[in-house]
Amino acid sequence: MATEAGKYHNAAAWALKPESRPLVVSSAPYTSPPPGHVVIEVHSVAVNPIDHIMQDSDLFHIKYPAIFGGDIAGHIVEVGDKVSDMKVGTRVIANGSVYGANNPAYGAFQKYALVHSTSVAELPYNIPYNIGVVLPLGISTASAGLFQPDFLALPLPVPTPKVDATAPRVLLIWGGSSSVGSCAIQLAKLSGFNVVTTASPANFKYCLDLGADAVYDYHDSN
Repeated sequence: MATEAGKYHNAAAWALKPESRPLVVSSAPYTSPPPGHVVIEVHSVAVNPIDHIMQDSDLFHIKYPAIFGGDIAGHIVEVGDKVSDMKVGTRVIANGSVYGANNPAYGAFQKYALVHSTSVAELPYNIPYNIGVVLPLGISTASAGLFQPDFLALPLPVPTPKVDATAPRVLLIWGGSSSVGSCAIQLAKLSGFNVVTTASPANFKYCLDLGADAVYDYHDSN
C-alpha cells in the first residue's frame, strides 16, 4: 500500500480483510489513467448498502486489501488517451466500478479514484459536491430497472418525449422521495410516462416538483 512517488499522494480507507471493522486509513498507490479513463480527486462520497454487503459476503470475490465505495463527486486531475470530451479541472460525479473491476484503484473511498470515462458526468457549479454525490448510484439503479431489456425495457429518455394524451402510459414508482425513486420519477417522465408514486405526506410536494402526476401516502390502507 505504498504511495507512488510523483505529483499526487494518495490515501484511502482500506478494508484489510472480509468483515473487518473499522476501515484503516493509510497511503495508497496513485494510478495514472489508461486509455478511456480519468482520475478524479474525490471531494465527497456516499455510503450505500452495497458497501457493507460486499464486506460481509463473497458475491464478487473481492480481493483484499480492498477499497470500497461507488458514488464519487470531485474534479478531474488527469485524463487518459481516447478521452476527448473531458478535461482537467472539470467538476464531475461518477459511478466507481470497484465491484466489477475488482481493483482498489476504482474504489471511491480514497483521495484519487480511477474511473472509466463512460461512468462520469459533469456536475453543474450550482450543485455542491455533497449533494451531487448521491446521484450516480441512484441514477444507474433507476436506469437499470426502467430501461434494461431484462427489466421494464422502457423507451430511453429524451429531452422532449412524445406523449399521446388519448392513450397515456402510467407507471407506478414506489418510494418516490428516495434517492432511486427521485431519479426514477424524472427518467420515467422523460420516457413519456405519467408517473404515480408513493411517499409520506411531508414529501408529496417534493415528488410533484420532480414531475410526478400523482402521489399517494404509502401508509394509507387504500
